Amino acid sequence: MPSASRSITVNVPTEHFFDTVTDFEAYPEFIPEMVGIEIVKKGKKTKDGSRTDDVKFSIKVIKKIDYTRRLTSTPNEKVEWELVDGPFKTNNGGWDIKSAGKGKTE
Repeated sequence: MPSASRSITVNVPTEHFFDTVTDFEAYPEFIPEMVGIEIVKKGKKTKDGSRTDDVKFSIKVIKKIDYTRRLTSTPNEKVEWELVDGPFKTNNGGWDIKSAGKGKTE
């Protein structure tokens, strides 16, 4: 299966980065194409703080597309997703979140 990866360093602490990418309901505030979010199923946190949520995203690029991802988040370490429903054949991926020191995140 084709895949791609990219690594960048951003000037924010890992906790801030994690909080931003897991605040799904705020996506329309900073992603212009995002027209709606619905938390379909909110998971319970496990002992290590991990949680799995099903989130329906609505985006408008040329036309409106709705798709649902199952997102599993481990605080300040990673966010992984897999496609639950939508017009794509696959849509799996994630963020590996690592401290780059001095308040930065890779």
